[in-house]
Amino acid sequence: MTDPVAEAAERIVTRLRSSVESALRSKARTVDDAEEAARIVGKVASEATLQAIADRWGTGYEKRVHVDDSGVERIFHRHGEREIQTLTGAMRLRRAYYLDRSGEGKGGIFPLDRRLGLGAGGLSPRLEEIVTELGSWVPFERVPALIEKVLGIAISEQTARRVTERCGALIAAEEDREAELLRRDPRAVVSDKAPARLAIAADGVMAHVGGDWREAKIATLFEFDEHGEQRAATKRYVARFGSPEDLGEPLDLEARRAGADRAGILVFLGDGAPWIWNLASERFPHAVCILDYFHAVQHAASVARARFGTRVRAASAWLQMAKARLFRDDVDWLIQQTRRFADEAGPPPKGAHAEDPRLVLARAIDYFRINRDRMRYRTFRDRGLPIGSGVVEAACKTLVQQRLKGPGMRWGSGGAPAVLAARSAVLNRDLEQKLRAARGAA
Repeated sequence: MTDPVAEAAERIVTRLRSSVESALRSKARTVDDAEEAARIVGKVASEATLQAIADRWGTGYEKRVHVDDSGVERIFHRHGEREIQTLTGAMRLRRAYYLDRSGEGKGGIFPLDRRLGLGAGGLSPRLEEIVTELGSWVPFERVPALIEKVLGIAISEQTARRVTERCGALIAAEEDREAELLRRDPRAVVSDKAPARLAIAADGVMAHVGGDWREAKIATLFEFDEHGEQRAATKRYVARFGSPEDLGEPLDLEARRAGADRAGILVFLGDGAPWIWNLASERFPHAVCILDYFHAVQHAASVARARFGTRVRAASAWLQMAKARLFRDDVDWLIQQTRRFADEAGPPPKGAHAEDPRLVLARAIDYFRINRDRMRYRTFRDRGLPIGSGVVEAACKTLVQQRLKGPGMRWGSGGAPAVLAARSAVLNRDLEQKLRAARGAA
């Protein structure tokens, strides 16, 4: 009795021997020539092996009627051909197609495709992950050349865009599904992490999406040491276009996984935007809320300019005094000073320009008053807490500005959110894991 595996191996070896002999007889005069000849040999070997494995899978035909996991019955209709591009070459599949005849609109399926975890495109799951990672980092028009140069595989710019956006959308949908499970049952996500010190920082950044400017809301989570400094390799990203609620549930999920509910101390950092503090109070009421020190200083600097105008030395001297007061927890002094300046300048007129000193001073009073308890920087530093939100500001640049705000970039309503989700997963180092989970849930 013949061994089909041995027969397939013999055919591959015969084909490979011919390819190797051809490479050795080639007139390779440089390392580049030799490398290209060897690459062709490798491709012949890998594609022959891939095809032999694919042939052993069969077509996925089981019997005339196929019943899926949800109990839907479909009837065998025909066989269909498909070519899949993988990291090491192409394989051709012949698959059984089952068609719904119930009239309920359940659609047709290829059971073999589902069993192999194949998506709608012509790329293998691993190749899709590589394309998605590249597409989340560089413009789509650059992806084909990189893939060709590194892997020797030809894809189009349209394929790079389609794959990246589809995989990003799958990741976002999977995160939303997990967040919904957590909302319904807080026990659905269990973490054994209990960090001594954990911080969450939130910010927003605008991008041109769907014909308009929309804000991407970004959050980072990181552990910090007793000096308030970020601990290496602990940073995680959560990002969403839309409302604070759109960010809130995925952030809840990530925070639960990071051990926020069991942290020794939890800090929430922000720049003073109302939506940030609303999010903190609704989702993390036990967190210590801290206004980013540098934003506080920027507002103090605007007060100095509004009060002293072109008198640069006087403005600088007052600002240094304001900084010293902030580091003594003397926020009330800053409020009183700003209020005195505002009284001297008079109330802003109706329709005052945003740079009008009277309007600047009036708004600064409200800013300092609302954030008074979040500006106790001496107290925070004495406790070893971070007082700067630079981590999330850097995240805004990394996640959005570097990829979504290039010269002339305009994104569709679905493209930018999908790329943002994919880029976050890449930075969190769990792109492969999330795609696997998303495909399993699809």
